[in-house]
Amino acid sequence: MIKIDHTYDSHVHFFGVGLPAVDWITKDLTSPPPHLLNSKKLIRGFGLSPDEVSDDKIEQLFQSHPDHFFCLSYNDGHSSLVSKNLAHEVGFHPKTDYKETEHSFSLFENERDLFLKKLPPRTQKEFQEMAYYALEYFLTHGISSIRTMTTNKTQWLALKEIYKQRSEVEFSVDCYFSEFMAQSFDEARSAFESASKTIFSPLVKPKGLKIFIDGSIGQNTAAMSSNKNSIYRLTDEEINSRMFEAFVNLKCDLAVHTIGDLALEKMLTLYSQFSKTHPIQNTLHFEHAPIFSLKCLDLLKNENLNCAFHFQPSHWIKDKTWYDKNHLDLEPHEIYPFQFLEENSYSFDFGSDAPIEESFKELTLKGLNEIEKTKASNKI
Repeated sequence: MIKIDHTYDSHVHFFGVGLPAVDWITKDLTSPPPHLLNSKKLIRGFGLSPDEVSDDKIEQLFQSHPDHFFCLSYNDGHSSLVSKNLAHEVGFHPKTDYKETEHSFSLFENERDLFLKKLPPRTQKEFQEMAYYALEYFLTHGISSIRTMTTNKTQWLALKEIYKQRSEVEFSVDCYFSEFMAQSFDEARSAFESASKTIFSPLVKPKGLKIFIDGSIGQNTAAMSSNKNSIYRLTDEEINSRMFEAFVNLKCDLAVHTIGDLALEKMLTLYSQFSKTHPIQNTLHFEHAPIFSLKCLDLLKNENLNCAFHFQPSHWIKDKTWYDKNHLDLEPHEIYPFQFLEENSYSFDFGSDAPIEESFKELTLKGLNEIEKTKASNKI
């Protein structure tokens, strides 16, 4: 029986949860809120479902609001729909990993991140509004401790102000500073170092850095063995240099986004090699990792690696549909090998990936149930 602490969410994007305080939360582009249209020329948003967004809807939205700029993230968190007038305004011309309509670009992974660097940064005031919203969200759902996976310097300062104003709140936050979206690795490293020198509450801790190896299942950018054209966000040399910065220079934890089985296998292989030549006192945290190749299992069984896993069972409620269609094209594998990890003394926790999925214990339990059904039906 898996033990779950439902007051702890081990993988969220805290300020992303607070996006409804400042942005347009939309699934299908139906109608931008009038208050945003009246107050902002640039409309940011989150939550687009690729299945709900047709080219006709895109064209209708942008033709109806020619005086506004739009940057709307898809619900995978790794891609954005951008109006061409905004791309032209900031001088951005996509080169790879994009789709195009007459009035828009859909940008994926690194291409999307390059674009976000062109936009004006959010203010600390915006982040404070987002933080208040997110704090109330988690407290309302009985959650008192989280790991937030995409922190930057301005967000850290916003948290500092929130905890100054709400000193009575008992809410624990472990912060990971990520190389993602508008923040480079050097900026994430600098932000972590700055935060480590400006601790303002024992409840809020800078724990380490975060990197992304691959993308998402929904947009087919995860590095899966069923996809012969898998593209990695980082080269092996870049991964090794980031491990060196975290484990040797900063002596901090490192979290790594690995959804695809090939991404997990690559990171475990590189980490195993790195561990043989560098003493590591801190932990490598694997985020997502729903599918373990047999090589991954062999590495974990035969080597005592200093790593932990953070799973998002609620993702499987949707991802099982992809798996049912593609699992025969994957290399031999296991999904969510909870018993194996326990038997080999590797720790694991559960997160929601909010705002990608809601931080509800019911969703976690439903996801775990669907995982067991998938294992049983495929005799895994």
